[in-house]
Amino acid sequence: MIGGSIQQNPDKCALADPVTYIDPNDLPFLILHGDADPLVPYCESESLFKALQKKNVPSQFVLVPNAKHGDGLFYEKYFKMMSSFFTRELNKHSLKQ
Repeated sequence: MIGGSIQQNPDKCALADPVTYIDPNDLPFLILHGDADPLVPYCESESLFKALQKKNVPSQFVLVPNAKHGDGLFYEKYFKMMSSFFTRELNKHSLKQ
């Protein structure tokens, strides 16, 4: 993706890292990640969450037991969690205006 090893291209790596672009004015994040995801290790989402918290971006991280990359996340419990999170954040924003 960056045309070389990550060790020899830290500047290019930073450009590809979403954490580089976190800004305190970012919209709220809800991160759902399966602990059995074979494509993206959940430590990536943990790092993103910590970086969001450090910049005071409203965020929530949920590690979903036995869920893979999508498979195991599409249940009513998680849909309700998503809906509640975004409704709550929308209400906070509406009250500020």
